[in-house]
Amino acid sequence: MGDVLGTFNVGRCYQNGIGVKKDVHKAFIYYKKSAEMDDSSGAYNVGNCYLHRIGVEKDEHKAFIYYQKSAKLGDVRGMSSFAECYRNGIGIKIDLSKAKHWYQRSLIRKYALSSATEKWMHDSEIEDSLKKILMEDKYRLHITWIYFEEFNDIKKIGKGGFATVYHAK
Repeated sequence: MGDVLGTFNVGRCYQNGIGVKKDVHKAFIYYKKSAEMDDSSGAYNVGNCYLHRIGVEKDEHKAFIYYQKSAKLGDVRGMSSFAECYRNGIGIKIDLSKAKHWYQRSLIRKYALSSATEKWMHDSEIEDSLKKILMEDKYRLHITWIYFEEFNDIKKIGKGGFATVYHAK
C-alpha cells in the first residue's frame, strides 16, 4: 500500500469496525504505516494508541515521540498533545516553557483549546503558581482524557441542580 490517506483510512476502518471486523491492533499497524509515510494524522493516532493502550502496550515515551512527529508535521491535535506531554510529564520531563510554546503554535494554527488551558496559558499569575507547584514536585498535574471503556463498576451516587455524580473504578 503506497497511498498515505488510503493506509490511514484502513486503520480507521479497523479501529471502528467499518466494513471489517473491529481489530484495534490492525488499526495500530495501519496508523503506524501511515506515520512512517509522514502522515501527521497517522502519527497522532499512533501516539494515542501508545498512550491509551489501543491495540498495543501502553508506552508513554513512544506516545510522546509520535505526538512530536505529528506536531512537527503540522497537526494541531498533535501539537496540543505534544504540549500536554510537556505540561504533565507524559513520556518526558515536565517543561512548562515547551508546553506553552506548543500550545501557542496550536493556537496559531487555529486549534481551539479548552477554556481552562487557554486561561492557564495566558494568565501569567496562574502559570507562575503552576510552575512553583510542579517544580517543587509536591503535586503532579495530570489532566488527561479517560475513555469511558476504561471505567469499571460505574454507579450513580448523586444528582444535583446541574450535574450527576458517578463513581467508577
